[in-house]
Amino acid sequence: MQRKQPQHRPIPILYALLRGIGGLLLRLFCGYRRTGERIPKRGPLLVVASHQGMMDFLTVADALPGRRVQFIATRRFFRSPKLRFFLRADGAIPKTQFHPDPACILEVLRTLRGGGTVALFPAGQTSVCGLPETIAPSIARLIKKANAPVCAVRQHGGFYTLPRLRPSRPCFGRVEAETRIILTPAQLKTLSEAEIYRAVVAGIDFDEAAWQARTGVRFRGGCRAAGLEGALWLCPRCGAEYALRGERNTLRCRACGAAAEVGPDMRFSAGFPETITAWYRLQETRLRAALAEENFALETPAEASSWDGDRFAVHGRGTLRLDRGTLSWRGVWDGAERTLAVRCETLAGLTVERNELFEVFTEDCGLTRFRPDDRAVVPKWKQAQELLYRQMNGLDAAAAPQERQDTQ
Repeated sequence: MQRKQPQHRPIPILYALLRGIGGLLLRLFCGYRRTGERIPKRGPLLVVASHQGMMDFLTVADALPGRRVQFIATRRFFRSPKLRFFLRADGAIPKTQFHPDPACILEVLRTLRGGGTVALFPAGQTSVCGLPETIAPSIARLIKKANAPVCAVRQHGGFYTLPRLRPSRPCFGRVEAETRIILTPAQLKTLSEAEIYRAVVAGIDFDEAAWQARTGVRFRGGCRAAGLEGALWLCPRCGAEYALRGERNTLRCRACGAAAEVGPDMRFSAGFPETITAWYRLQETRLRAALAEENFALETPAEASSWDGDRFAVHGRGTLRLDRGTLSWRGVWDGAERTLAVRCETLAGLTVERNELFEVFTEDCGLTRFRPDDRAVVPKWKQAQELLYRQMNGLDAAAAPQERQDTQ
């Protein structure tokens, strides 16, 4: 049974304080600049924003002065007592990641119909390669139902400054946010869901490597390669998988010793793919070839646990498997043989926690964790599963970087 969503509204004084401090820090350390249309300060507004890094909520809030923005945030953030306090103070709306959440939708509609402002990141997760993660087509259905003006906030710089790959180790450069009304209630009455979906995808599209090349922005700091093994799992020199490790400004392969230096322009030294985006696409090429094989499958030993409302309780061990149809786990669960499975075509993304485990919502057990014995496999599994989702839902026609650059 779906629990009733508690109503929360931003605490005005605390929201203003947090927004003010956040905006000041952005300008002091990130050269933050806001461009685009002036958005009305009154009336319902649904905000869709690109999702690059761990400070996106600050840039989105600052980009909409005069409004108290209520963000949709994944429920796992509410598990932290410290984070939960700030999320409640900001009126954040909890949502189960990559799974339908009727309670969240009801709260969004209730807020908008009361004249409020709701912001969401349609991709549901931050970027791991400098390009947007996949946006599920169901976003169009919500927008159609909400029947409120839709504002797009396209951001730049956050992916290099503070990505999820190194969430507490910033490299300061420049951060930008651009606002624009992309859909009006009048348009929503006539446009199809497919047209609305395309408008959202185009409105928040980005390519950080192309943006950096165009602007010449440089990023200072001694940890530009830290955490990159959370996205890059294939050595282009020797072909080894899971051997890359990022430390300070160097990404090194433990198999062949090749070392890629990351410069202030966030580009790798000669002899390697030029950017994180290019390296990620190289891995995608390898995965496409593997997925074309009828018997494609990845398997790894993994521990299974489920959320009991207070903590994750470990149930047993088994084999985690990803094939062209499902993500599944088979093993001993509380002393009995059990199989859990989720169809890849319904799973828009894999929630990764601390780059060492997956969280998936299963119909039988609710929120379930799978912790592979070898955490190094996590980035490849995530990239493979999300590529499968795109292929199975006809969403696998991403624009090339040059085309993205020309449209921004």
